[in-house]
Formats: sequence, C-alpha cells, structure tokens
Amino acid sequence: AGLFLVAGLIYVLRGFAFAEGPLPDGSSEGFALAAGFDLQLTRAGLSPSHETMLGLGLVARYLGFLVYPVESRPFRPLRLDHGPEDLSLWGPAALGALALLGAAAIWLLFARRRPWVQIGLGLLFVGLTPVLNTKSIGRFPFEERFVYLSSAGFVLLLALGINRLARGQAKRGRSSAGAGVALILSLAWLGLNLTPIARVTPQWAENEKFARWSTEVSPETMTPWLLAGLATLERAKSLPQRSAERAEVADDAFDLFERSLEVNVNDVLVAAHERESGNVGLGNAL
Repeated sequence: AGLFLVAGLIYVLRGFAFAEGPLPDGSSEGFALAAGFDLQLTRAGLSPSHETMLGLGLVARYLGFLVYPVESRPFRPLRLDHGPEDLSLWGPAALGALALLGAAAIWLLFARRRPWVQIGLGLLFVGLTPVLNTKSIGRFPFEERFVYLSSAGFVLLLALGINRLARGQAKRGRSSAGAGVALILSLAWLGLNLTPIARVTPQWAENEKFARWSTEVSPETMTPWLLAGLATLERAKSLPQRSAERAEVADDAFDLFERSLEVNVNDVLVAAHERESGNVGLGNAL
C-alpha cells in the first residue's frame, strides 16, 4: 500500500509537470494523463527489439559503473551501427535482465525481513528503471549523473555488506580482524571512487579545456567538437581585430566545426540541430 501511494504521488506530480501550456484555443491542459511516459525522444528508427536490448544493456552498464567507476567520460553516444544481431548488445542485455530479475526476487522474498536491504535495493533499481522507457533513450543514454539516486542505494547495500562481514568476524571472536577487514574494504572502495574524480575533475575547470578534453575521450560524438568550436570562437572574438592571433584562433575554431561535421550519422545518433550548429559555426568562423 505504501509503494502504491508513492507511485501514485509520482504519477500525479509528473502529470502536472508534463502538462502542456497554452493551447491554440487559449486554454491549457492542466494535467497530462500519460505523465510524460508517451514522449518519443529516440528518433532513430530503431526496432522495438533493438531498443529493448539497449535499455536492458544500460541497466547492466550502470551497475558495472557503480561497481567499477574508472572510465569517466561525457557524451557517450547512442550507437546505430550495432544492431540486435550484434553480439556486443546481447551480453549486456542478458546481464541487465538477470540483474533486474534477481533484484526483484530478493526484494520480494527476503527483503521484508531486512528493511534496510529493501530500501537499498529499491533505491538502486528504481533509479535505473527509467532507462527501460526505450522511447526516451536519447542521444546520450549513458551519463554518470543518471546514477545519482541509484548510487545512494548502492552505497547503502555496500555499507550493510561490510558491516555484516565485520559483525560475522566479531561473533567468531575476531572483532579486531573484522574491524580491519571492514576498514580495508571501505578504503578500497573509497580509493576506487576517488580515482576517476581526481583524474577527471581538473578537466572541468574551464569551458574550452573541458570541450577539448571531451573531443579526446568521445571523438565519435558531434557535441564535444561543437562545444570546442564555440569556446574557441569566443576566445577569438576577445582578441584584437585584424590581429594574426585572432585569425589563427578563428582558423582553429573552423577546423573544429569542420571536424564535427565528419561524424557519421549512420554510426551514431546525431540530432538535426547539431548538424545545423556545425554549419552555422563554420559560417561564424569564416
């Protein structure tokens, strides 16, 4: 009953949030019955089986990132050159399906006796289920910020597991050993999470630096090249007119916009406005 109450509250809030504004006749829709779940954001002509496999695969990839979050990079594109017949989609999709089924079984069968496990599993997988709305996968289906809610459940489960291990050692009369194991595991997980933070955070200090770094880690995506071109063009505008440096920086921006247009739209999902931005950027640089 409590879960249905929460689900109903979320539905009502989404219904108001996704309601349309003023309609042609001057009226407005105060509540959207579909609550935004009918929105079509993935416009790539993918088959339902392809989208389903992508959604299940994303569940597995996000779980993997929570466990081993070393590769941190923005703008990972939705690849169109890997179809349902591609084996690279089958493995993650199968793992994602097994993870969802296993979590549901544990949650229904065992978690009621352990409320904190129930809460941890609930937060972890409720945070991941939006990727199963395959009509809304979008251009960048995998972004680290999408696991903010899930990470809370993951950390709760991790803390419960480490605590349980330490208490098990204490019951065997090895309390110091249990405390040592818990400390080592906690520090190991902390170090594992700090590694990408320490390596990646400096790249976000400035817009142009971030954009150029993004072109290095996600060269197959159009957005980083556009961001780098825009930031470089802004720098060119700040330089004295008719100076050699201004022309050189503008040339650099032109090359970045030109590179953005080389991204193959048959390999990755590219939005129409990105192609437009690339061409407009070329004109501005000229």
